[in-house]
Amino acid sequence: MAICFFACEWTSYLWGKIKSWLWIGRSMTTLYSALHGLRFGKSNLEARMRRVSLGIGVYLTLKERNKRIFKGKCLGVDRVFRRFQILFNTIFHFHVADHSRLNVG
Repeated sequence: MAICFFACEWTSYLWGKIKSWLWIGRSMTTLYSALHGLRFGKSNLEARMRRVSLGIGVYLTLKERNKRIFKGKCLGVDRVFRRFQILFNTIFHFHVADHSRLNVG
């Protein structure tokens, strides 16, 4: 799964929107490269935001996959991306003392 996680057009498009929104310039075409690329480096707020974004993106992708398989329902990438933004902002709203540093989107 790690090798082909972003091979799906839907997942690739969602991850592309997330990376663009967070100004992530790295390619990160596999889950392994994303984990590796976001794991190392700085431990500042920006680095934490990027690592959390991967977790939220994977969570929402798998949630959408399960909904399609088990319930026969699906959402478009734009609606899932909006959910990503809400979760992302909620997480950092309650975990960052200086909210002015949350300059994304």
